[in-house]
Amino acid sequence: MPHLEARVTYLARNTATARRKALGDAMADARDRAEALAWAAGLQLGTIREIHDAEDSSGGTISSAEAADHEIGPSEIEPHHITIEGCARVVWSLTM
Repeated sequence: MPHLEARVTYLARNTATARRKALGDAMADARDRAEALAWAAGLQLGTIREIHDAEDSSGGTISSAEAADHEIGPSEIEPHHITIEGCARVVWSLTM
């Protein structure tokens, strides 16, 4: 019997508010980590020199086994939980 494998992908709509919050949390985390590293080196954070946002898709996958178990088409799959993540890479200048 041939093995058939499929992948189902879903995307969420209207994630702007959650994404803004995730990016704000990522910036706060980046600052906390940078301050700790600067302090350990006997320095302080200066001004922000660069900010980079790593765009994430807001979605996920359901395995072919899960789809086959339910015998449903792709339009009928509704995820129970979607994770929105923010990722920020920030470069600060350092001062004494």
